[in-house]
Amino acid sequence: QYYLHQFTVQQPEINFRNPVVYEEMKNNIIFWLAKGIDGLRVDSVNFLIEDEQFLDEPLSGDPFALSDEYNSLKHIYTLDQAENYEIVKDWRKIFDQYSTKKNPRVMITEAYSNVKKIIPFYGTETEPGAHLPFNFLMIIEVNIESNAQTLKDIILSWYNNAPAGSWANWVIGNHDNPRPATRYGHFLVDGLHMLQMLLPGTAIVYNGDELGMEDTLIRWDESKDPRALIVGKLRYKAVSRDGCRTPMQWDDSINAGFTTYLQPWLPVNPGYFKVNVKNELIRDSI
Repeated sequence: QYYLHQFTVQQPEINFRNPVVYEEMKNNIIFWLAKGIDGLRVDSVNFLIEDEQFLDEPLSGDPFALSDEYNSLKHIYTLDQAENYEIVKDWRKIFDQYSTKKNPRVMITEAYSNVKKIIPFYGTETEPGAHLPFNFLMIIEVNIESNAQTLKDIILSWYNNAPAGSWANWVIGNHDNPRPATRYGHFLVDGLHMLQMLLPGTAIVYNGDELGMEDTLIRWDESKDPRALIVGKLRYKAVSRDGCRTPMQWDDSINAGFTTYLQPWLPVNPGYFKVNVKNELIRDSI
């Protein structure tokens, strides 16, 4: 017996073409909204539907990908299918049913793709989709070599493509990518955060980025990320996300005040004595 999984073996792809399965997922959404939650982050929405003809995907030509690795193929039949947008629009109806003026419910969708493929998750004025499709352009397209023109182009590309009445959002860091202080250096991080806060829209901040937390060097024997464990000891550093997932740095006490347990899930960054919430709250820290 075989099944398709595009992430870990514990995460089989759900067949949303099966009406029974599809209704069960809608029931899950209803269950949590009825419990009173404010909203849901819907992960990897560009993976929801696969081409139903089971066509072979072409080789990507990636020189760094082994033949059995995900990046060895161009995922034109299992990613970014048009039906994904229709599913999100259908789910939006459920959120609207549970929304009131005093208590609106929010659907946030996650998809790593280009702006032309992310924007349609907003839906339209008559058929709305996600309230906030994550805007990862500042993660995907900005690096230490970028300049003001790059940032301007990214910002305008979102505004120029977004439908009328939609609300923007800005993300410069998350749990899947090296932290901004590591990617850009400390001299750029404060400026990017100021830009993120000043732009019209919602600023979405990954915990610790506001402090300037950096990635932690994780040894192989400390690794937890399934993606790193799959590729093995020789290549894990190239794909591991553990470095940006280390404990939040609250103060300069043991384990940065994150836990009293002797050994956290991942090691605390050794710079926590200086970079922590307690230090940032000191009046003259600005």
